[in-house]
Amino acid sequence: MTLLNLANCSTQGNTGGTFCNIEPTYIVYAFAVPVGTVIPATALATQAAFNTYVQTTSLYANSRTTRWQRSPKLGDFKDNTKEPNLEDIDGFMSTTQFLPYDWTFRFITGQQGASKNLYATWRAYINGQQDLYSFFFVDANNQWLGTQGLDSTGAQGLKAVDVTNILIPDWGPATTKTANKYMMRLMLADNSQMNISFAAFASTTQTSTFRPLTDVSIVKGTTTTTSTHIYVSGNIGGNTIGKQFGSTLAVAAAWAVTDAGATVVPSAVAYDAINDQYNLTISASTTGDAMTVGIAAPSVITATPYFLPIVTEGTNVYSYVSP
Repeated sequence: MTLLNLANCSTQGNTGGTFCNIEPTYIVYAFAVPVGTVIPATALATQAAFNTYVQTTSLYANSRTTRWQRSPKLGDFKDNTKEPNLEDIDGFMSTTQFLPYDWTFRFITGQQGASKNLYATWRAYINGQQDLYSFFFVDANNQWLGTQGLDSTGAQGLKAVDVTNILIPDWGPATTKTANKYMMRLMLADNSQMNISFAAFASTTQTSTFRPLTDVSIVKGTTTTTSTHIYVSGNIGGNTIGKQFGSTLAVAAAWAVTDAGATVVPSAVAYDAINDQYNLTISASTTGDAMTVGIAAPSVITATPYFLPIVTEGTNVYSYVSP
């Protein structure tokens, strides 16, 4: 049993009217997901299963290659799609090509985190990455819009819509009468995915409640690190992780430390509010060892007892050589 296309109450193989159906309204969110993503039938069986799949399995995925990204709230939609190409054959107009959908959205400032900081992330990591990302769209009625697709078991699932171009234009400065302009333009690969093959899921959960991860960066603390004590601070946007989370992160399991590539579990972690830094106590490391310090994997840090939607990846991990 699946809730996919549940509102389609009548068999739709012929041209008679249907008694009820999913009718999309205006799009208010987009989810950038790995190309080829299909929400499996098991995740469409109940609202609870769907919520877990979206939030925990996808938005909080440990691996960036499988992780979903949720857009800020969207508005100011513009349809740039050109009219179909026609050929005049002896006075009869013949359609030669339907042009692909070409849609522009604006991130609404002040709504669900739209800011220059967030926009810079979309500009750097999602712009032009149509080989990596497809999209689910969510309308104002919390209906997830996609296309038909089979999951890994061969069951009918909800597949993400493919695009041929993702354009995140440069930031548009504010004026005395207009806010900052953060835009997104998508060119769809195949219109049939949103027409003949259209599929949808009517979610009962407000899309704004799904929380994507936020990057934090770990940096050197004020106190000099030794072979047994690592002193680190960190940044989250314009704030520090110490001021933001304080003693919540003063737990060994909240940290990921490696010594020459091997995992190290701190024996104790304390938050020093005066110097706004964390003191991680470890077994003595060998001089010259390559050390890294970051936040624990999303599957750990987003769950009990932390419930923090944060992640450290790439250059956001603090690296140093053991003294």
